Amino acid sequence: MSLRVIIHDKHGDLKTNRVVEAPRQTYIHDFFATENYIIVNLHAAEFSPLGFLAGMKTFTEALTWDRDIGNLVMVIDKNGDGELRIYEAPGSWMWHALNAYEIGSEIVCDFVGYDEPDHFLGSNAVFKTIMSGKDGQANSPGTLRRWRIDLGSSSLDETIIDDGHFEFPMIDPRVATRQHKCGYVSSSSQSGSWWHDGVARIDMNTGEKESFHFGDKHYVGEPIFAVKPGGDIDQGWVLCEVFNGNSGRNGLAVFESATIGQGPVAIAWLDHSLPISFHGTWVEA
Repeated sequence: MSLRVIIHDKHGDLKTNRVVEAPRQTYIHDFFATENYIIVNLHAAEFSPLGFLAGMKTFTEALTWDRDIGNLVMVIDKNGDGELRIYEAPGSWMWHALNAYEIGSEIVCDFVGYDEPDHFLGSNAVFKTIMSGKDGQANSPGTLRRWRIDLGSSSLDETIIDDGHFEFPMIDPRVATRQHKCGYVSSSSQSGSWWHDGVARIDMNTGEKESFHFGDKHYVGEPIFAVKPGGDIDQGWVLCEVFNGNSGRNGLAVFESATIGQGPVAIAWLDHSLPISFHGTWVEA
């Protein structure tokens, strides 16, 4: 499998257009970026395209998960044709990266990872059953994880920052590709459930967590960080869509980033439905 790495500078001028060969054919949903590197996580899942291309299998049916083979992590130099490095990591599934940065000869990558993608792959995966209005399997939680990659060796170490159930990790965008302190995530208060009913702020250095959950039959989407004009790093607001299943209403909840545990400072309840959405950025008017 080939990957094309294209990098433009802030003026839109092309800096890098490079093709690299991946050692595994799999599904890639997201990647990490630091000042000097692109880091690509190759899941412990092999993609067999023939059945999919012939129309005999769905895309997910063409993926074979095997946690025992572990993940492969590609570290690609952003500044030209530098050496491609491959590292081995424990088997896990990743939808979304939080951030990555460099400290000396080490790369730190933070992300939400699953020991098993049972919510996505398999006949009873909740991603499939929800299409018919049924709740399916999602037993493996999305835990907040950290990789430390030693560029001077073949070493990659993984630690669990928090073993709760999270998704849609977000940082203050001003520290993207640089060392961050806090991560903001959607959070679930119910084990064994895919659905998220709250928001959390986690100190990535100490593991300290502050969270708020809306309660039963509330469903929370992706948190978005809105920078406070003139404020320091991590000063701002966290915005998230919320659906109240009891009243059938959608709203936009606004949290002070430093006091998420106190609950939203405001909720704008809508008088119309809000279609499901993924991924956004706050742009100041």
